[in-house]
Amino acid sequence: MKIKHFDDIPYIYKIVIFFYVGYFLLALLGNLIIDYRPLSIYTYIYYFIFVGTLLIGIKVGYTTSPIVLKRRAINVSKLIKILLTISIITTSISWYLTVKHYGSLVYIFTHAFDIRQETIGNGISLVPIYITYLGSVIYFGFILSLFYYNKTHVRNFLTYSILFFICIVISDLRTFGRVGILFSIFSCLSYMIISKIKLLSIKRFLIALGLYGLLMLPRLIRGGFDNFSSSISGYAEAFKVNITPALYGFVVVYIYYFSSIYAFDELILNIDIIHTNGMRNFASILNLINKIFGLNDERIILIADSAHIPFEYNIYSILGELYYDFGYIGIVIFPIMFGIIIGYIFKMAGIFGNVLKAFMLTWIFFTPIYNIFSFGAFSIALIIGIVFYMIFYPVYDTQYINNNSKL
Repeated sequence: MKIKHFDDIPYIYKIVIFFYVGYFLLALLGNLIIDYRPLSIYTYIYYFIFVGTLLIGIKVGYTTSPIVLKRRAINVSKLIKILLTISIITTSISWYLTVKHYGSLVYIFTHAFDIRQETIGNGISLVPIYITYLGSVIYFGFILSLFYYNKTHVRNFLTYSILFFICIVISDLRTFGRVGILFSIFSCLSYMIISKIKLLSIKRFLIALGLYGLLMLPRLIRGGFDNFSSSISGYAEAFKVNITPALYGFVVVYIYYFSSIYAFDELILNIDIIHTNGMRNFASILNLINKIFGLNDERIILIADSAHIPFEYNIYSILGELYYDFGYIGIVIFPIMFGIIIGYIFKMAGIFGNVLKAFMLTWIFFTPIYNIFSFGAFSIALIIGIVFYMIFYPVYDTQYINNNSKL
């Protein structure tokens, strides 16, 4: 069907265009306060190739009808309670094993930085893999409970979503990382966009500040509550203006999220690498196969060497991840594949379809730093969502249904 007006364009196209154009402009505005290395013309070209091919893929996927099997009924409220129970149990077991290894909570929180160094990458693994994989349901359950609350407007399910989120925060604190918390924040934003909930209000601004505080909590603990001064000291020589200590945290977040485009530029111009042929972007799948068949003694590590932009920084965005794996051809070909998946999912309906849409929007919001589905927990949660969409149709407790719901 021919599109006659901008309003006729599927909203996923608008989100992708608005997000990537806005991100790029905000990254460039960073030059007002940070003396970033100048971007080459190649980075502009490859960035817009990535966005363009992603949109092409979405167009292809959006014109394809979703495949469903002969589905069986499932009570969504009972499913959420089961998922929450699993999440609480696996989180508790993980913390129990961690405390057992280190001796006490006091030791863990006073040696947060050392524990972080011991447990990231190819470090020690304190929890059996079947517990961590089973615990992946936490992300699916969190998003599902948000959409179920939106459909029923029953506060119990808002409480369940908060409990899921608390489990995610507690899980991240076990290794003093933040990726699960950030995933949850982006999931909340995705949920609001899909549900067409107003984003800007005083109440939501205060909630956003609270979520920001939780996001920064693991970093504050492992830094000894230094108000990010140790991070700022590493960036200080690159600042064009004096930064007041009250803004240290916000500046650290900005650098973390918006500097990858400059690191990517350094990567393609000045860093010699050996292409890893999919080992980074498909690390979650390869690590799972390795765990099942024991093909390799070590996990695939996603931590990259640092670029100088002018400070040390080792996040290269999804463009860098694709370049690491496949070179320039990866930046052209694989966004089409990702786009087809996104477009295909955005044709889906129902609560499980909306959960999958939230996963894909979250993937988009993560692309400035990572391919989020190279992490096993998020890949497993996505697969769980796909399985539920394909083989179940949702049944709701009749006393909870809001007849005006559009979900």
